[in-house]
Amino acid sequence: MDQLTKTSLKEIDRWRADLAQNIAIRNKDLRPDDLETAVQRIILRLVFLRLAEERGMEPREQLLSISERGNVFKRFVDEPCRRAGRKYKAGLFHFEAEDGVSEAPDRVTPDLVVDDAVFKPILQSSESKAEQPFGAKRRPPAPQPAVFILRPCGDRRNSP
Repeated sequence: MDQLTKTSLKEIDRWRADLAQNIAIRNKDLRPDDLETAVQRIILRLVFLRLAEERGMEPREQLLSISERGNVFKRFVDEPCRRAGRKYKAGLFHFEAEDGVSEAPDRVTPDLVVDDAVFKPILQSSESKAEQPFGAKRRPPAPQPAVFILRPCGDRRNSP
């Protein structure tokens, strides 16, 4: 494993710990399994959107822009995540019930309370030019896992 990958994984582990702690404190009625799922979905969405930015499929520095205003987490869900749901038709961004889609929408994550003091630094570190944990410019593109193949897709009802 190269140094960039190790740095990226350590950074993501920090995000996971910070999010889990803050979400547990601010959302006391959340069940432990919902907490774990919510943290994982938030991180996957963030990584997906950063990869899409780097490949020119999403507006450059949209996440950084969100971090510069208040209600950072709510804006993250309501703006790029919901837009990605409409654009990519991916289960990762599935927030509303749809005809012909059997997967239950994510009803937990959009309603979470996450402090700006926690989420803002996560968005900023994901955009950091100094560390750039997802920086495509620092190494050649690697094959992406199927979950991160970034291209707009058609109707999810035809998916396996």
